[in-house]
Amino acid sequence: MLRVRKRMLIAFQLTVIVTIIGGLLAYQILNIEGHKYIFKNLRWPNDAISYEFWSEAFLPNVSNLPKIQYNFPESESTDETLLNELRRDSIKNGFLHAWNGYTKYAWGYDMLQSVTNSSKNNFNGWGVTIIDALDTMWIMGLKAEFNRSRDFVKNLNFTKTVDNINVFETIIRYLGGLLSAHELSQDKIFLEKAYELGIALLPAFESLSGLPHNLLHPIKYDDFNQLGDFIQSPMKKKRVRLAEIGSMQLEFMKLSQLTGDNYIKFGGGGDSFYEYLIKVYIYVGGAFDQYRRMYVESVESMKKYLIRESVVENRLILGELSDNIFSGAFEHLGCFVPGMLGIGAKVLNRPQDLEIAIRLAETCYWAYISTHTKIAPEIMWVLTNDTQSKTQHEIENLPVDVYKMDPKYYLRPETIERLFILYRITGNKTYQEKGWEIWQSIVKWCETPAGYSGLKDVNSADGLKNNEMESFFFAETLKYLYLLFSPPDTISLDAYVFNTEAHPLLRILKS
Repeated sequence: MLRVRKRMLIAFQLTVIVTIIGGLLAYQILNIEGHKYIFKNLRWPNDAISYEFWSEAFLPNVSNLPKIQYNFPESESTDETLLNELRRDSIKNGFLHAWNGYTKYAWGYDMLQSVTNSSKNNFNGWGVTIIDALDTMWIMGLKAEFNRSRDFVKNLNFTKTVDNINVFETIIRYLGGLLSAHELSQDKIFLEKAYELGIALLPAFESLSGLPHNLLHPIKYDDFNQLGDFIQSPMKKKRVRLAEIGSMQLEFMKLSQLTGDNYIKFGGGGDSFYEYLIKVYIYVGGAFDQYRRMYVESVESMKKYLIRESVVENRLILGELSDNIFSGAFEHLGCFVPGMLGIGAKVLNRPQDLEIAIRLAETCYWAYISTHTKIAPEIMWVLTNDTQSKTQHEIENLPVDVYKMDPKYYLRPETIERLFILYRITGNKTYQEKGWEIWQSIVKWCETPAGYSGLKDVNSADGLKNNEMESFFFAETLKYLYLLFSPPDTISLDAYVFNTEAHPLLRILKS
């Protein structure tokens, strides 16, 4: 499901209007296209790829950005080391439990249905769980599982699919996963497959605006000048969602950097918004200042129009604005925002944003501990001074300040992500404790004999499961949990940026 798409709609609806109508989108496309000289050699699809790291990349104006991570002590106590090792082992064992269930019942399919022990294809039928899990396996040291997955990946054919391709999800899950696996392992096969996938996706960008179509069916082609012929007409929709075009540029920049193919950079024509604005700014070492400017404008609008306090307990929430009407819909998906604000606060010296991030993060954690299962629901509608009064019937049996709830849980990572980021930024160990509590609740309520499953109602004692173990559980939820208890130099925020599927990509640093 389009997690990031919904994140953008949740968090920044007003800024969408301000940004697009204000012409910033068009400015960004033109400005980026004006930097075609960034990569030295133009490569066409039938040319050889250069696999020597960094040999093709050249980016002017890269600077040393401020440090993101807290200055952790060089060593910790023996008790702390042992505790963190035990917790990492617990999370790794959880990964292996889920992975073994997937390999037994759903190998090669996109997803395991973890209650019925069956399989399902929901993203192209290329085994998205395998590719999404690659870098997590590498980080956890699961080399046997990684090598088996590598053998699967090398035989993938990205021109054949069981269904139309969702371009956005394919880029963040497949392309991001392949690029991260390549950089971590330095195995060329992952870059080869990433390049094949990037080429297969290029027809999606054949449009008058340069913005990608959201659906695509790739077909092998010989004439690179006729890419547009291979987008079937039913998929040429006139409307495309902001996040679908906004969460692509980081992956295509990385692919262009590693292959030296400047034409692939065409794929970055859809501008990145919100979460990716600050991430791309960090990735390129501040070389493109428009990312900083657009991020700051977006955050200022968010603070002005979308952040409110709850009526009773004064909790800070991030709501929605539609037709000038504010809604206190606090979504689990929106809990990526505290991490984004925290990183932006450190890089851009915006200490007030860090304070807001910490308060929003507390609300995300409260959403967990306030339910029967100690797991957060998909959405809580929170009472604020802007919301209309609600009846007692609506508020009955719900947490204080909450008048309505969407009680489902999909094994989502956003709250764990912000715990990891804020721990790395502040060094505050309470974030580790909160993350451990959440993991214990997941084990208690979501574990099945074959893996883990989302829940139908987090506020019910019956524990009914939804039979779905999405690939992002491997890519994000378990990875962020594992890194939360890992040494701080493991995938340091000062060396990597995470794409929106939690695939770490090396930053461009000033040499």
